[in-house]
Amino acid sequence: MLRLLRWLFTGDGHLHKWVRIGVIGVFEKDGDSTPVAKMVTQECEHCGKIKTFKIKN
Repeated sequence: MLRLLRWLFTGDGHLHKWVRIGVIGVFEKDGDSTPVAKMVTQECEHCGKIKTFKIKN
């Protein structure tokens, strides 16, 4: 019943359970040695949806 209500209001049948699948350092220029941010990639265990976001150092 709760899953039906969640689907009606949000359009999503499940809560995403995100698993980190990759972290990449983002550099300002090609020659820089220290990363200015990290690009994190996550995937949902249930549906396989992928999202990426940046975390500034």
